[in-house]
Amino acid sequence: MRKDQKRTAEPDHPAGRPAGGRDLAITLTRGAGPLHRQLEDALRAAIRDGRLTAGEPLPATRTLAADLDVSRGVVVEAYAQLVAEAVLQTVPGGGTRVGDRPAAHARAARPADPLTTPRYDLRPFVPELSAFPRRAWIDATARALRGMTDAQLALPHPTGDAGVRATLARYSGRARGVRAHADDVVVTSGSMQSIRLVGELLRRRAERVGAAPAIAVEAPGFPLHRLSLEREGLRAVSVPADAGGLRVDALPDGGVDAVLVTPAHQFPLGGELSAERRAALIGWATTHDAIVIEDDYDGEYRYAGDTPTALQADEPDRVVYLATASKTLATALRLGWMVVPPALRSELAEAKLWADGGSSALVQQTLAALVVSGAYDRHVRRSRDRYRRRRGRLLDALAVTMPDARTVGAEAGLHLTLRLPDDVAVARIWTAAADESVALMAIDVGADEASGGDDHQLAGPVLLVGFGNLPDALVDDAAAALGRIVTAARSRPY
Repeated sequence: MRKDQKRTAEPDHPAGRPAGGRDLAITLTRGAGPLHRQLEDALRAAIRDGRLTAGEPLPATRTLAADLDVSRGVVVEAYAQLVAEAVLQTVPGGGTRVGDRPAAHARAARPADPLTTPRYDLRPFVPELSAFPRRAWIDATARALRGMTDAQLALPHPTGDAGVRATLARYSGRARGVRAHADDVVVTSGSMQSIRLVGELLRRRAERVGAAPAIAVEAPGFPLHRLSLEREGLRAVSVPADAGGLRVDALPDGGVDAVLVTPAHQFPLGGELSAERRAALIGWATTHDAIVIEDDYDGEYRYAGDTPTALQADEPDRVVYLATASKTLATALRLGWMVVPPALRSELAEAKLWADGGSSALVQQTLAALVVSGAYDRHVRRSRDRYRRRRGRLLDALAVTMPDARTVGAEAGLHLTLRLPDDVAVARIWTAAADESVALMAIDVGADEASGGDDHQLAGPVLLVGFGNLPDALVDDAAAALGRIVTAARSRPY
């Protein structure tokens, strides 16, 4: 073996002997001391660094010796010493493994985040994760794999598979009124990537003409949207939103290239953009030759009144429509799509290519198979019915535990927006929520962000209560916990 050469165990041990088929990166240097001692030290270091964990099977002695180009006796001696120290253990019929309690050798674990697994998950953007349609997804994956050609297993097209894009165009048109063809669709990893890609396009266009790129955003709005755009080099210009959505009359008269809106269900206040404001927004975009970015993040969930169609249907040549599977299925899928005007197709396709080379072809095909089979629509309908019932029960419970809170924007989506009494401090809410092991979102709405001139004055402390991932059996308990949190935020000195 050459000096400093690193060898790894090859997976050539027979099936049924799990200890022999694991790769193990070990470096031994001839002339730097006994090889068995070097191997002992390397294994201790791997356990200490967390690269080998309790119960982890190790390669068989013969396999590891061959891969390290040493005699089997070197490995046997090293293993024996570590077994004697209880760092390793031998398992009858199972080879050699890391000991069950290598605490003396392992790196101390970080303390767990107390809200990683909260008692009540009331985040406003999380769907019911336990309701993920696992069986339907497995079946759709099998259908997708059977239908994929060998060529489709290669690097995916940056904008998505043509058949998948056609399916998503038809679904968006049927469910949300979007006017689209397959060529208009760009498959992404979700709304965040979609926004970053459009932001990159806007920055590049501004740079070509020597202008300063700027975009209007709702205030209050989703904080990560603003941060994402600013990371792309855009200046985010705040435009107030109220219970009726974006204040279109407050849009700047020039100086911005686009506006990002959530018209069907404004985040976080919950308002729906009225027909008059929709028309005014399209008129503003036309007058200023600007782009409207429509984030339809939870457009499938409407519980009262008519379901508004996508804004994109009013002006397909000026609106970039964003959709995601994060609210209907799960964020873990990292799957969304854009419907883009023809004038933006080539630039967004290039941006997506350089961003990641294209989204997972198998995940795309699975979602398309789920849609084509009708299972996706059935899942959305079942979810909408559950959320409607849960929303009603939560509203009833909060009327008892938080009688001073005023609910707005409860007609759609996965969260309730609660205007709290003025003496509630948002900073205290966060502290009290941590004490109760509750994951939620609270904001302090400025007066300039809520001055709509109507009956919905929202300036002040606002609590966002997500009910998507809240089990029905815990609704009353969660409402009681919220009551305690708000009480503590009002009465406890800070």
